[in-house]
Amino acid sequence: MTAWKLTAEAGGGVDIQDGTYLLEVTTIEETTFEDSKYKKGPQKSAKFTFVLPDVTNEDGENVTLAATASAEKLTPKTKLWGWVEALTGEQLEPGQTVNLDGLVGCRALGLINNETGEDGAKWARVKSLMPLPKEGKPKAAVSQADPYAGFRKPNSDIDWGIFKAEYENRGVSLVDIATFLAVQQVTPKGIRLWLEAGADRSLASLIDDVAAVVGKGVDPDEFPFE
Repeated sequence: MTAWKLTAEAGGGVDIQDGTYLLEVTTIEETTFEDSKYKKGPQKSAKFTFVLPDVTNEDGENVTLAATASAEKLTPKTKLWGWVEALTGEQLEPGQTVNLDGLVGCRALGLINNETGEDGAKWARVKSLMPLPKEGKPKAAVSQADPYAGFRKPNSDIDWGIFKAEYENRGVSLVDIATFLAVQQVTPKGIRLWLEAGADRSLASLIDDVAAVVGKGVDPDEFPFE
């Protein structure tokens, strides 16, 4: 049985201390690697890209890590099996079909260690994934409504231009949204935190909620701060 090979690199030479971090899957790509240890030739592998929502580099951008694992088999002894369980919060059963694309957007806790490679350079590596505590367990993407539905570009990126046009069409300003969110400045991160703080929240419902408050002429001090 081919061993799962996992490596993670911190882009841009970012220094990440050893520890446990929140990880979110952003992409999963099918690749191949040469099995030099067991001399089995090219082997199918899955390349995961994780973003660390709580860690930023010197430019203020979220740090990302890439980890690649052999995808020839999926058994209880493989790391990918554990990754799927950690990301979905559910136990796998033999015979169950796993759609890796459904893991995009799922989160888990990742144990990261810095290791020295053969070239002498240190790289941050994902050693293992653990499920989030029950109260924060993520749902698989296939069963979770998209909070950005109606506000995405063809490539699935969020189209903030559509969002701006929609809230302005409803007579809402950025100041209204910032007041509603109880923040000084509206940012994608602030909106994401609001979306994640409650069930069935979406960009569309955010506009509806702010428009309703503005339409009633409610004093800003009475907005539903969180």
